[in-house]
Amino acid sequence: MNNTFCSSDSLQNTNCFIYRSKEFPFNLQSASIISPKINRNQETMMKDIKIPLIEKDENKIKISENCINDFISILKIQNVDITNDNAAGLNYLAKEYEIEQLQKKTDKHILDHNELLLKVYSIKIFDDDENNDKYEEVISQRLIEFIDDVDLYDLPISSLHRIFSKSKEKKIINDDLQFKFLFNCLDKYCRPASSLFENVDFGNKKEEYFNKFNNEK
Repeated sequence: MNNTFCSSDSLQNTNCFIYRSKEFPFNLQSASIISPKINRNQETMMKDIKIPLIEKDENKIKISENCINDFISILKIQNVDITNDNAAGLNYLAKEYEIEQLQKKTDKHILDHNELLLKVYSIKIFDDDENNDKYEEVISQRLIEFIDDVDLYDLPISSLHRIFSKSKEKKIINDDLQFKFLFNCLDKYCRPASSLFENVDFGNKKEEYFNKFNNEK
C-alpha cells in the first residue's frame, strides 16, 4: 500500500516556482502553512512572484515534472500518494523546504524500497553529503541490478569511476557486464569516459570487445 500525504481543498495560484525554464504555479498562503522555509520568506515572495524551485544549480538536480506537480499539490494542501516515481524527488524537496512530515514519509518509503537507492543518490550527489561514500559502496555491490538504469549514467564520471573500481575489485561483474558498463559511460560522456578504461584487461576477449565497440559506434 502506498503512503499518502494528506491535506484538504485546492486553492487559487498566486506564485510559481521556476525549474529549467518552466513555471509551476502554487498558492503562497497554503504553502506558507506547509513549509517553514516559505513561511519565513513569505514577505519577499509576495513581491517576487516567480521563485527558483531549488537554490543550487538546477541542471545538476534531476527532478521530474510529475514529481514537482505532486510537490505543488502538497503545498496546495491536496492529497498525494508517495510512490516509487516521486519518493526520491519529494524527499529532496521536503528537505529543501523543511517539510518534516513529508520528509519522514518519503524516508520511510525509500527505506522500504531498496530499488530507489540509485535514484535518491542521483538527486543528492551534489549536496556533498557525508553519506555519499556509503551510497557508492552499496551501488557498487549492486551494479548488476543498476547497470541498465539511466539514473546510473547521470552520475558524474568521478562517481562512476569509484563505483566501477569498487565493483571490479570485488569481482561483482563479469567481463561482458564490464564492457556494457564502460560502453554505456562512453556513449553518454564520450572522451571524458576514457579514464574508466584504465587498468581494464579483457584478456583473450580484447579483440571481440574492440570489434563490438566499433560496430556499435
